[in-house]
Parts: sequence; C-alpha cells; structure tokens
Amino acid sequence: MPDRDELVVASAGDGTVRFFDASSLMPLGSIALGDDADNVRVDPRTGQVVVGYGSGALAVLDPVRREIVRTIKLGAHPEGFQIDGAGRKAFVNVPDAHTIAVLDLDTGRVLANWRAAHFANFPMALGRDSGMIGMVYRIPARLVALEAASGAADFDLPTCDDADDLSFDDKGIVSM
Repeated sequence: MPDRDELVVASAGDGTVRFFDASSLMPLGSIALGDDADNVRVDPRTGQVVVGYGSGALAVLDPVRREIVRTIKLGAHPEGFQIDGAGRKAFVNVPDAHTIAVLDLDTGRVLANWRAAHFANFPMALGRDSGMIGMVYRIPARLVALEAASGAADFDLPTCDDADDLSFDDKGIVSM
C-alpha cells in the first residue's frame, strides 16, 4: 500500500508516473508508461495505483516496488474512471470507443463493454453506497446515472457544457 506521505503524479505530456515524498517533495522514483498518462486512482483494497494511458490501457502499479503489475487493454484511450469500494472492479469511460468498460482489476479481464448513450463521455463518479455511476457526456451535454451492477440507465438529464469533473456527496447527490 502506498505510504500516506507519498504523492503520485501522472504526466500526460511525457507519459511518466512519478512518485514523491509528500513532506520534502523529493523524487522517489518513476515509471514510464507511454503517451498521455492521466487519471490516477488507488485501489482501496490493495493500495495499488491505477493509471489510464496511451491509445487504450490501464496500468496497475505497485507503488512500493514502483513497477507495473499488469496492463489492461481497452478499445481506445481511457478518460474518467473509478474503482469500486471493494477494489474488484473498475468502471472506465472510453469515449473514442463509445463505451464504458467494466474491468476486473485482479485478473485484468474486461467483464463488459456497455454502449455509451451519447458521445464524449469524460467525467465519471461512483456513488460508494448507492451502486450508482454518474457520468457527463459532452455531445450533447447530458448527466447520466447508471446502475453499477447492470449498466441500466436511472436517469439522463441535460446539463452544463464541457464538464470536466463529477462527484457524489455523502448523501449520494451528484455535483459538478
């Protein structure tokens, strides 16, 4: 599990994931993934770091040994993604493939590719207790909620243009 006093930074510019000591900001190491490394998440169960990158992959990283544990291939570059509370699944927006990929982080298998309802699905949030996935599409600007178990839509509403982030509060209400 990563040390609480450690920062992990992904650079889309050069595709490198860098590890820093949080108190001194001294570099601790790095991993070169390739093009467009972004969207860093920590698996709550294992402490492994998950990063989207390249023309279509997630890298699962060991932050202690600073090495790649596994690579999970996707149909195109991943954008927003979230890891469920148990750390078993990742839900990934893959806008250029027009899908939401559901992944098993332990095996690296793609469990499902749900068809995206609209175009340019970028930000995503996962309601920890509700079993709901929130996402925003840019074309047209829509806020959509899906059931995490099935991918079925709960609602599909108009929203603001060009949303870049999304979250649920502790009451399960979506905010941008």
